[in-house]
Amino acid sequence: MMADSRDIAKLSERVSPDVLVESLNRVTTGLISAVEKKEGIVYVHIGGSLIAYWPPSMMPAGASSAIEAASDIVAACGASVAVSVAVAEFALAEVGPETAKRPLLVGTAYQRAEAALRVSSAGVVTVD
Repeated sequence: MMADSRDIAKLSERVSPDVLVESLNRVTTGLISAVEKKEGIVYVHIGGSLIAYWPPSMMPAGASSAIEAASDIVAACGASVAVSVAVAEFALAEVGPETAKRPLLVGTAYQRAEAALRVSSAGVVTVD
């Protein structure tokens, strides 16, 4: 699942850093809370954006949980957030030199969710 606050970039041009941080905290808390309530795993969050996944061991219920979390995000954040869910295979691999290995989400799920998010409208859950 990918979620993106479409208002954060515009907001950052109009408000003070303190107001922006307050808004980011509110949005990010809502995004993470919705994922965790549905037993998802937050892979990364940056600014008003988030990538989360449900492990293959949770399928097929994990797919429904992802869609429910996405719906909860839209209900909480309204038209300021676009959310996409892709149900596909992925792997979580350790990538990089030994001194700086990082987990990397690879596979079609990531690409499909990203493509769906690019064309989705704010306030709508797009499912691939």
